[in-house]
Amino acid sequence: MNIYLILDVVILILGLYVVYASFKMKSTGKIAGSFLAEEDQKKVKDQKGYIDYIENKSCAFGVFSVVLAVVSVLSELVLKIPYWRYIEMVLFVIAIIFFSHVLRNSREKFVK
Repeated sequence: MNIYLILDVVILILGLYVVYASFKMKSTGKIAGSFLAEEDQKKVKDQKGYIDYIENKSCAFGVFSVVLAVVSVLSELVLKIPYWRYIEMVLFVIAIIFFSHVLRNSREKFVK
């Protein structure tokens, strides 16, 4: 079994979950526990503002992760894009850094 294929499936599931959690958060008006710890959720004064701030950015991260994983699986099984593994790692690390920065900024801005 190819370890990279397993990693791609994990990234795909992560991306799908982030998109699902973002849409659920937007539709219910409640902050998802995967974005903010429960004790910090109690400290948020403007839940709608928090959701509005993070929803588009988290959806972008989720969609990016899904697309990256799909391209990686296709590259692994069909396309054989040269050096794709290295490109994928760099892109995913950049996306993780971006998303963690968004989460940290949202916490600083909305948790009092």
